[in-house]
Amino acid sequence: SSATLDDSILLHNFYANNNSLEGSVPESFKGSVLLTQLSIKGRSGQRGLSGTLPAFLSQMSILNTLALPDNDLSGPLPETLFDFLLSLSTLDLASNNFSGTLPSGIGNSPLSQLYLSDNRFVGTIPESMASLAVPGSYVDLMNNSISCCGVLSNSSKYIGVNTSMPRLPSFLGFSTRERQYVQIDSELVRFRGSDDFGAMNCPRLVARQPDNNGLETPELSQQQSLSWLMDPQYYLYEGCACDAGFALEVIQQAPILLVACVASSTTSWTESNPWIWVIVAVVAVLLVALLLWLLCLRGSTILVIRQNLNNLRKRVKGEPQSGLIAVVNTDIEGYSNLIKEAPELMTKALKLHNSVIAKARWTTYGYTVEQEGDSYSIVFYEPIDAVTFCLMSQHLLMMQDWPAALFPEEQADVESEGASQSGNVLRHLASRFGLRGGGGGGGGSHVHGGPPQRSGFSDPMALSDGTMIGHSSSGTPPAAVPRAHRCLTGLRVRMGISTGELPAGTATRQSAVMERAKVVGDAGAGGQILMDDATFLAVKDRLEELGAVDHTGLNTHRLTSMRVPWWRCRGREGRRRHESEALALDMGQYMQMPAGSDRLPSIFRHPDVVPTLTTSRSSRVGDAAYFWRSGEGTQKSTPTDVEAGFGPLPPTLRLYQVLSPGLVERAHIFGNTLALKDEWVCIDQPYFRAPGAKDAPIGLGADLPGGGGSAVVLPEITMVFCCVDGGKAYATANRVGARTAHNVIASVIRNTLRKVPDGYLCRLQDGDLK
Repeated sequence: SSATLDDSILLHNFYANNNSLEGSVPESFKGSVLLTQLSIKGRSGQRGLSGTLPAFLSQMSILNTLALPDNDLSGPLPETLFDFLLSLSTLDLASNNFSGTLPSGIGNSPLSQLYLSDNRFVGTIPESMASLAVPGSYVDLMNNSISCCGVLSNSSKYIGVNTSMPRLPSFLGFSTRERQYVQIDSELVRFRGSDDFGAMNCPRLVARQPDNNGLETPELSQQQSLSWLMDPQYYLYEGCACDAGFALEVIQQAPILLVACVASSTTSWTESNPWIWVIVAVVAVLLVALLLWLLCLRGSTILVIRQNLNNLRKRVKGEPQSGLIAVVNTDIEGYSNLIKEAPELMTKALKLHNSVIAKARWTTYGYTVEQEGDSYSIVFYEPIDAVTFCLMSQHLLMMQDWPAALFPEEQADVESEGASQSGNVLRHLASRFGLRGGGGGGGGSHVHGGPPQRSGFSDPMALSDGTMIGHSSSGTPPAAVPRAHRCLTGLRVRMGISTGELPAGTATRQSAVMERAKVVGDAGAGGQILMDDATFLAVKDRLEELGAVDHTGLNTHRLTSMRVPWWRCRGREGRRRHESEALALDMGQYMQMPAGSDRLPSIFRHPDVVPTLTTSRSSRVGDAAYFWRSGEGTQKSTPTDVEAGFGPLPPTLRLYQVLSPGLVERAHIFGNTLALKDEWVCIDQPYFRAPGAKDAPIGLGADLPGGGGSAVVLPEITMVFCCVDGGKAYATANRVGARTAHNVIASVIRNTLRKVPDGYLCRLQDGDLK
């Protein structure tokens, strides 16, 4: 037969379908240059033709149909196969073993029908196949291994998937209206070992044709769908779905993605996994236990976490540049004399002092603004941090090992106490826990049943008129506190806190807040912490938190132990809780008078004055909160002692003293003593100006007469109660007028008390005009 084919130069059509031919494609066809139809289809299930596709086929320029399906041809398609097949319209190589990538020039021939299914082609669809993306063309690429995103090795094997690649070639798109069912991938059957998969439907393909401007057609849904068949694994199953009762399931992840429709289980997930209920029950019990723990045992845990996050932001932000700030000013009492008398010892003590300030400043998120010798000025974002810094510093100062020779009085006192071991224990307990009574040497203590014993230091506020507080222009306290007090040992550092607004662009050291902090700090004695009323208003509701401050800062464990669980009787624990709070004492309100002036401003000169704000004296807050603002040089005045209608009042200052629970005895030691200059006149009396206040225990948990324990004998007093007839009804109907009347009456009472000795204003109820 070979000889016959060699002589068939004029052969036009050759059909040998459904035969059992074997071997390669005969070379005899090389001479049939007029051949237009070549079809050799093998029998299904038999081997058929084998070998590779001969190269001479690419020279048959008038070949119209090439059909070699159901054979065993293999190898890649020649890259130049379609360069000269200028008449080829149908190519059928289905059900062979061809491999490799599709030739890039496959679209050079005028193909309208392309059958390449059931082979082993890999790679992507060449862009030249855009000529087949027209209605009437047919392309079958099913059951191959082509992929949009597969990464090929040098041996044409997939080694991974690049999901960033486009799912389709540029000339194809997904239809938004039409879908088609796809055949089950034979690779899935081989991989799974069964064909019990559900039907999968995927979007049909449409041509993505450029418009006149070369841009892609925006509305693919209007395009006619193409007769293209390809495995959905090519475009990674994008847009594919399963019929009811089946769900998409990944069968193989690598090297190429295989997904199939697997039958859904008829039983629910919880029914097939009953153990999940055990886990749910255990988790529920744990959550309830955690909730009870948070509410009952650690109610402040969440608040502590929030505060820690807030503190972290303060650490990252750096020094405050504007907004509300708090400034602390500190200095050592008697520093100049100590450095002159014992320079070496004082230098050592100063190093200890500086390390204490540095540790407390870092712990409480402060920033040093100014340091000069023994004096520090430190700025904070929040007033609570400033007060915590001062309390922590005082605790640390008490714990330092100061040079004994620097304070010989304290050393002598310690040696004299060593004569009695029991006395040492009692005094230690009294100093540590604030116990009062016999055996204590602190100021304000007394012998039960006997007369009160005074502390033996100057108290200028005890003058009969009560109008001036004794000071010198140097700011030195009128009388030094004796060094025999156990709650005042080592270096005594006075601290002043001021709170106010820092305008943007103003340096802290040049602000009015810092100037006022120095005034407040200079007014105190060594070991005393003073704060202005703006600071007090910011921290007065957090005294319990401040009571938990020790030498480490805010002790959260101590704070939570102070708070009573909800199921316990709060009345029984109330006293212990109050004794654990920090103590804030009103040290009075003062007005700065011009030099040479010996009288206060008149109370009212104009009948239409309307004060702006007032508060209840029952909380010892004062008449109004004010803020000194940087750069303004003036302040908002309180309505107390208003110079009505005749310009602004002179500056006023209300001071408060704050103490830790373990250092409450210092309040009796300091008393009303302040070191304000003579120009500051007292216009509202301090706490210890009240009759018997110097002798009575301090704090809400202290023993009172008749309450058991070491109760003190308080002096007899006369109480005066004043009220406006019909005041409550008037205040309800006219709040502004009632507030005006209240402030005028309060000013009259305060001015009268400055002329009457030993009087004290206990309480104001502005809402009822009482």
